[in-house]
Amino acid sequence: MVLVDVNGEEAEKMLATRKIVVADFWAEWCIPCRAVDDALRRLSALIQNHDNISFIRINIDENPDFAAKHGVLNLPTVIVFYKGREYDRISGNISGIEVKIYRLIKQLLNSP
Repeated sequence: MVLVDVNGEEAEKMLATRKIVVADFWAEWCIPCRAVDDALRRLSALIQNHDNISFIRINIDENPDFAAKHGVLNLPTVIVFYKGREYDRISGNISGIEVKIYRLIKQLLNSP
């Protein structure tokens, strides 16, 4: 499993077909986004062998409509989607983001 760059259309398809999608909204000019990128790459490497989980990155400068649709106003923003719907959002403060997202995923994997 890896952190994959996708456009809005590809992200929509993943939201429709995956149980859990961890979506990183970022921009090239966003310095804190780089730390989130590193954290999500480490986390996606830890959570292997789960076909229903995807880690994706959406560049907001290239996909402004998708970012607007999901109310992304600040960077970095990570949204955890469960069955196509927003379950939780981490925006701005990236302290402990790996642990927070890992706990969310474990919780969701145990949900019906």
